[in-house]
Amino acid sequence: MVSLKDVAKRAGVSAMTVSRTLNGNYPVSAATRARVLAAASALDYEPNVMGRNLRAPFNRTVLVAGLGFVESILTGVYAAANELGYEVILMHTRLCNRGDYVRRIRNGMTSGILFMNMMDEEAMAEVGARHPMVQCGSASDLEGACTVTVDEEAAAHDLFSRLAMQGRRRIAYVSATIGGQPPLMSLRREDGYLRALAEHGLEAAPALRFRTEFLREDLTPALALSNRFLRLDPAQRPDAIVFDQNVQAVACVNRFRETGLALPQEIAVASMDDQPINDVIQPTLTAVGRPYEEMGREAMRMLAQRIEGRPLACGRLVFPHELMARGSTGPL
Repeated sequence: MVSLKDVAKRAGVSAMTVSRTLNGNYPVSAATRARVLAAASALDYEPNVMGRNLRAPFNRTVLVAGLGFVESILTGVYAAANELGYEVILMHTRLCNRGDYVRRIRNGMTSGILFMNMMDEEAMAEVGARHPMVQCGSASDLEGACTVTVDEEAAAHDLFSRLAMQGRRRIAYVSATIGGQPPLMSLRREDGYLRALAEHGLEAAPALRFRTEFLREDLTPALALSNRFLRLDPAQRPDAIVFDQNVQAVACVNRFRETGLALPQEIAVASMDDQPINDVIQPTLTAVGRPYEEMGREAMRMLAQRIEGRPLACGRLVFPHELMARGSTGPL
């Protein structure tokens, strides 16, 4: 087994310098850090996490939990965790109850929790009242909460306004619900939708507003919704549809194409959540893009600050969104 001394010998530094570099708890020069990391990588060195946690004044392991994991957010979380000397444990909240992740903090397995796209504010409030907690992705209005997000209302307003400026007049919005109730994220998007339509003199008719339960593995509802739109009389059918859930937008694009409905000439489709598949399907899917990797980095840094008791101005760290205009709408 490769030891700390082996890494030190290869890097030409002391074992203490290697320890300080890997733990991130003491300043070292950029050149020294690069040599140590290169030596550790070349030797495939794995630090003794349990031993390090026992010696540290606090556990250097964090829990990342949520309804679903965005790979690019995780990339940022892991990158920052590595820089700061933390380990990361993942937990899917759908497969456990609230007590499971609270217990992991109470028993010392982790020092804090990063919620990714968590929509259960009651659960977040319970954890945040007692333990270091940061929310990344969907926004939270919890008092004193640390949240890394984008302005969902502004993002929705931007997208719907651009569609209206294209000349679209019957713009539908399909928002998500959790247990039958819209999460705060969807409510903010609905506000942006209504504001954009009002500014362009368009009606947000009830027939153009849909709420569907948050999808997981079962994609049948997405296909059923696509067929529902197809059964409408062409004069009543929306000329643009925006979905909260990317999987529903993808299903609609595929179903419309199969039936010969021309996109974007006859109908435009867009998603509030950009995913890699949107560059692959045909036509490619317009969506709201977010700097997910940097959001993950900042969320992990904020959580480390809270765990270590360093000063942190809590609140919402808002990143800019970007409209990724593609073939399903044409230029916006």
